[in-house]
Amino acid sequence: MNNIITNDLNSYSSLDTQELLDIKNKINTLISNYKLIINNYDNLLNTINKNIYDKCNHNWIIDHYSINEHTEYTCSYCNLNK
Repeated sequence: MNNIITNDLNSYSSLDTQELLDIKNKINTLISNYKLIINNYDNLLNTINKNIYDKCNHNWIIDHYSINEHTEYTCSYCNLNK
C-alpha cells in the first residue's frame, strides 16, 4: 500500500478492504491530531488575548459592525471587545 494519502478518489478503487480501512484509520488519526493542535492554539490565543486585555490602555469605541441588540465596544488599540 502506498504511504501517501491522496485526494484522487480514483486511486482507491483498486485497493482491497483492509487497505481502505488502514487509510481510513490514518486519516482519522490525522484529523484527531489536527483537532488537538487547533485546540491548543485556541487555548494559547485565549491566554494571549487575556494578557493583552489586562495590559492594554484601552480606548473604547462603539463597534458599528456589531449586530447585537446592545451596544458593543472595541478597543482601537488591541481590537478586543469590552
